[in-house]
Amino acid sequence: MTGKDVWKWIVGVLDDSTILNIYRSKGLVCKGFRTNTLQDVKTYRKPINTNFFLNKVNYEKLLSWSTETTLNSSNEFQVANKETNELIDLAREHGLIIVFMKMFTENLEEEAIKLFSLLKDKNSELLHITNQSVINNKTPSQKEQDSIGSNKQDQKIKRLEEDVRKLNEQLKRRKESHKERVNEMNDNHQATLKKLNNKNQMYADLLREKNDLSKKYEVQEKEWDTERELLIKEKEVLYTQINQLSKKHEDEKEKWNKEKEDYEEFIKLLETEHEQLNKKLENKIAEDASKEIKNELTQVKSLEVMVIGKPASIQPFKNDIVQFTFLEGKDVHDYEFSLENEAYWILSYELSQKEQFLLKNNEFYSRLDEEKIIICKDFNDVKIQLKKYSKKEVEAI
Repeated sequence: MTGKDVWKWIVGVLDDSTILNIYRSKGLVCKGFRTNTLQDVKTYRKPINTNFFLNKVNYEKLLSWSTETTLNSSNEFQVANKETNELIDLAREHGLIIVFMKMFTENLEEEAIKLFSLLKDKNSELLHITNQSVINNKTPSQKEQDSIGSNKQDQKIKRLEEDVRKLNEQLKRRKESHKERVNEMNDNHQATLKKLNNKNQMYADLLREKNDLSKKYEVQEKEWDTERELLIKEKEVLYTQINQLSKKHEDEKEKWNKEKEDYEEFIKLLETEHEQLNKKLENKIAEDASKEIKNELTQVKSLEVMVIGKPASIQPFKNDIVQFTFLEGKDVHDYEFSLENEAYWILSYELSQKEQFLLKNNEFYSRLDEEKIIICKDFNDVKIQLKKYSKKEVEAI
């Protein structure tokens, strides 16, 4: 909420004559319609009210008018440093519009906003006014002044009666609240007293239990003293036996160490002889194995494996036992595959989707033994297959 919200309410409850006075005295211009006469104001009142807040200049002129205009109510009362209740009393006496205008004149816009917000929240009757005039067009007669004074006096009496009624209701509520509080305190006192009695009974029970435990403790303490003396005597006997066993153990340990040294020298002698025999045996086995391997290598035929999808480097495929044949991907669609190869490795990562499709539709490829076809999705699969055909594996065959 801002100061403009307060002024929108003020402008909305002013009479047509006051609105016309503002336009004439401050030279305001309304685009799209005239504001020269009272009838113009009555005809276009709603858009005229809105025109005050369309731009900063009009709003500043409205504030200037409120400062310069002579108000109907006396200007002698002050609004600065007033509490909210005091401002409401001034509004009832002089009119809420007058109070707001004086607050804006004395640079109390923030306080005016707070007062307006409070009255709106309470839906105060002070806001339910219309057609108010705040310009001093004429001096009221003595009769009018007496009538105004009488009305104000009646309003003050009604206000005092209402305050008395509220105070009586408040006093009644306080008496009821005090009575409830006293009853609650009595209930709490009874409950506390009951708890205290229960605690006293509990204390007596605990005291009795403590005395019983003290007597039991004295009896057990005597028994523990007797057991402790027996344990001390047993400990002395055990220490004597331990010393005797320790001496015997040292003698046996010394004897065992002497025997251990003799055994270690004998074992070293045996190990030396064993190493010599092992060397002779290894030389003999190596000579025999070398002769046997040479004989088997001359008998083993070279294995043929076809690699479909030639890689950029064929260095890893060099092997003394296996003869690799490479088929490039562009030739797979009409190649006449031989049935004599040991295996067919398909490097799918070297073939495009089209080449893989043409390979599967090759008539000669479809005749191959499926058990001989090995799909390698990456080079790790290729390395696994190469290990199977290593020289050591072939020798084991």
